Amino acid sequence: MKLDVCIVSTDRIYAQWMKLELIEKGKSASVSEGLAFAPSAKIYIIDIDTVPFAQKGDSRIICFGRSEKPPKERGVIYLVRPFTSDELLSACEQAYIYSSTLLRTETGAQNQGHSIIYSGEEHILTEKEHMLYEILRDADGEPVDRLSICEKLWGRLDDNSLNLYIHYLRQKLEHNGTKAIRAHRGKGYSLIIRKDKN
Repeated sequence: MKLDVCIVSTDRIYAQWMKLELIEKGKSASVSEGLAFAPSAKIYIIDIDTVPFAQKGDSRIICFGRSEKPPKERGVIYLVRPFTSDELLSACEQAYIYSSTLLRTETGAQNQGHSIIYSGEEHILTEKEHMLYEILRDADGEPVDRLSICEKLWGRLDDNSLNLYIHYLRQKLEHNGTKAIRAHRGKGYSLIIRKDKN
């Protein structure tokens, strides 16, 4: 049986911290010092400061390290160390959604993610991304303050998670230099409303 996550790192303390955080959230997780003998997992979290990057079968890869420059491999989720447990869990959620989307595409099954049309294109969003999108969309182009967004998403102010989800949403909605989300200093964020051509 595949584990949910295998953390591949020679930094045992940091790897154990991640493992405990994931187990606390109900994920099955293990730690390995290398990819060659790592147990089978849906997601591999690779410490690219201590382990060479490599793909592992059809599993999803999350990389982490101290560098601000992510690996150039397409579709790899990258976390800059140090990161919070919320950022770790968000990255895993992204990886699960991506893997599920690929599986559904390959098997021809119905898409179970949140599908939206923005700027004439379809985008698949996670639950939290979709909630964030709806909060901004419902404001009809007006700025929504950070506290209001956080309270609707997490029930409390959580700047780190909000920054991460704004980043995720921008990655999905912004292409070829077009902006989708505008930051308003001291006021929050707004969605740039685009009139789709019919």
